[in-house]
Amino acid sequence: MHDELTDNELAERFKTSGDKQYYETLYERHATGTYRKCLSYVQDPDVALDIAQDVWVKVYFSLSKFKGASAFTTWLYRVTVNACLSHLRKRKTFSLDELLDDNGAQIEDEFTNLMDEIEAKSDAKRCLLLIPKDVQTLLLLKYVEGYRYDEIAEQTGLSQSAIKMRISRAKQIIKDAYEHE
Repeated sequence: MHDELTDNELAERFKTSGDKQYYETLYERHATGTYRKCLSYVQDPDVALDIAQDVWVKVYFSLSKFKGASAFTTWLYRVTVNACLSHLRKRKTFSLDELLDDNGAQIEDEFTNLMDEIEAKSDAKRCLLLIPKDVQTLLLLKYVEGYRYDEIAEQTGLSQSAIKMRISRAKQIIKDAYEHE
């Protein structure tokens, strides 16, 4: 029924009219992707489903905060990632296992070059755990998820220069830790 509307239009119409059909269309379009993103963080289908459902409850009650300055999917991604990270923080077992799969992640050239110097994955994890969790998230978004700096800035609310500086410092921490072994 609402297939011709963009996500932003659906969100705006839901906000102004309260008609749940607009929300349901957004849900139908993005529920599977939300679940998959949650699963990529927690690696447990049941937990991922719970988090994804929580995300959609939050979206329902927080959609009035969506200003439409960015794409709905960008806002939804941010809500989803925040929910996943919140879950991982509550578990207090947030580690690079959530950031890297069993085979290691495909990462951009400069980071790959640095990580190639670190012989074992366990050494890489140990080094990366020296980095604050919020910066680990930036590394995840940049090098694992493949987002550009402007996209990360939009999702996190940080400036591009702040993101570049934090990532640069993180890489220096890793390099220093490796060189001082």
